[in-house]
Amino acid sequence: MREALILAILREGNKYGREIRDECETRAGHNVPLGSLYTTLSRMEEKGLIRSHTEKSSAGRGGNRRNYYQITGAGQIALSEYVQKSDYLLNLVPNYD
Repeated sequence: MREALILAILREGNKYGREIRDECETRAGHNVPLGSLYTTLSRMEEKGLIRSHTEKSSAGRGGNRRNYYQITGAGQIALSEYVQKSDYLLNLVPNYD
């Protein structure tokens, strides 16, 4: 599910690690350790779901470079498949009132 959430976030535009983490925490409602996030991002990049690029440092960021992530075509397809599977599973569960 974390991969689907990250893909949904990146579908809205390129983001760097802390932005992704903050958005994951907001949407999921729980803490997401940066180390765990970067492991997931690395695995997703190996699968071809996302790609990264490093932007040069700027004085406003204290000279730190940032890796920005973007969704790929394969990532778009994977996100669509996650949504279809989720919809299918939700339809299997009866409504409880």
